[in-house]
Amino acid sequence: MDAVLRRLQLLLMLAPVLFAAHIAEEAPGYVRWFNGVVGHGLAEHGFLQANITPLVLTLLIAVAAAWMERLPVAYLMLAWLTHFMFANAIYHIVATIVLRGYSPGTVTAALLYVPYFFWFVRYLRERYRASWDVIVLITALVGLPMYLQTYMVVFRHTRYF
Repeated sequence: MDAVLRRLQLLLMLAPVLFAAHIAEEAPGYVRWFNGVVGHGLAEHGFLQANITPLVLTLLIAVAAAWMERLPVAYLMLAWLTHFMFANAIYHIVATIVLRGYSPGTVTAALLYVPYFFWFVRYLRERYRASWDVIVLITALVGLPMYLQTYMVVFRHTRYF
């Protein structure tokens, strides 16, 4: 296996590490922050348990993308990263700016999620010659629930889900 391919595989495998870092940043205060914004909502005790399944799925999708090297699997990873990284980063960043206070998760969202997502899009374009149309369509459609959540929580102070 050549060094470039091995490096790309390692970069793909960063996704679950970044996800875990984000959970670690959120865990101490996200539920309290969220409930303070919407006035009701999430149970503190279920936060970590609710994030275990997405973390494991992030790992499985990253492994599949790294080892299968097929465009459909890469598109699956794009869809996953769109929701759990890109749209989530937008949520945290917008919330922090609009509400003028730190939304737990903003640091990892801005410093890890956003650069990683854009690296992955570049990877798709260079490695698979993925079209911008498909990338934008996936990013728009799959991110829609989180984009709506951003609007509902930040601007309406209510839950989307």
